[in-house]
Amino acid sequence: MQALASLPAQDRAAPPPAFAVEEAYWGYAVRPADAGSWPLRLAQGLAWLGGIGLVVLAAGLLMGPAVDPALDAMRQGLGAVAAAAAALLLWFASRGSVVELQVDLARGELREAVRNRAGHPTVLGRHGLDAVAALEMDRGPGRSATLSLRLQGSDRRIPVASGPVADLGALLRRLQADILPPRQTIRVLPPEEEAAADPAVLDRAA
Repeated sequence: MQALASLPAQDRAAPPPAFAVEEAYWGYAVRPADAGSWPLRLAQGLAWLGGIGLVVLAAGLLMGPAVDPALDAMRQGLGAVAAAAAALLLWFASRGSVVELQVDLARGELREAVRNRAGHPTVLGRHGLDAVAALEMDRGPGRSATLSLRLQGSDRRIPVASGPVADLGALLRRLQADILPPRQTIRVLPPEEEAAADPAVLDRAA
């Protein structure tokens, strides 16, 4: 077996991919590789524990022996409320924590969605392809960058992916071909200004 010390430096230090592009019959989805922010994951963990506790409480209230008609009605009502709260907490705990961008070329729309632990997506927002005003790549520390979409008529930006500039280049070109019409704007930082904090704006014909 080849010793680790004899491997090229780029092989030993190669970071894991920051995002993945998943192909689908309707288009593709760009999914970050991280597991989401830790506050959200913590909240989902607490919601899972609370949901399990409420399931046990609801079962005890709904399945308890009959004692008095008035008390039984109150107990059944409390059990129904506990069951509904448990269902809500367990749904939140299992709905996923990473927002992905789905590029649906069949319907001509973009979707912001999260996937639950079973892999089923929940759509958070929909936008037509003509709602995109520009692709923006903003440099971060080192050679990292964040690729985002800016919507027409607003300053709102939809994050697409973050990672090394070299990895984002192919994704930017694919989105440019699929989303942007001719003479649209791609906001990138040219190589000679790599150390600058603010990106420059370039106009390119498709």
